[in-house]
Amino acid sequence: MGTSHAIGAPNTKKWKIAVAALRSPTRNANAVVGTTVSAAVPLIPPGYVSVPVAIAAYEGLRFAALVKRDGIDSAAEKTSVRLVEKYVAPSISSSLWTSISDRLPSAYGNSVFGKVAETAFKKTLNTVLTKGVEAMEE
Repeated sequence: MGTSHAIGAPNTKKWKIAVAALRSPTRNANAVVGTTVSAAVPLIPPGYVSVPVAIAAYEGLRFAALVKRDGIDSAAEKTSVRLVEKYVAPSISSSLWTSISDRLPSAYGNSVFGKVAETAFKKTLNTVLTKGVEAMEE
């Protein structure tokens, strides 16, 4: 079994606001998440978020361009995406993420940030594939 530990939050104004949002008797989920993310993002080591996001964005856009130019069957073949008829959108997003994660350094892909990037990529791509780009404008 592994061990875990917790370190104290940095003594900054942003962290104090995040803690205050958690202590509030009427918690607002947006306020809690927003202030916590705002306080935590500067502490993330450089590259841990940007590398997975950049590669994922590139692969997603590349796949979309191939679909527009050659059709979905050709795009799937060129990118080695395996389509499952019943689950087209999830099979595309999972296959694209697999190809993305193969190119990520393990320090990024296997980190917590890589897992967050994976979830965000798959959910976003599934939404775009099933509802169209207009769904992202909501």
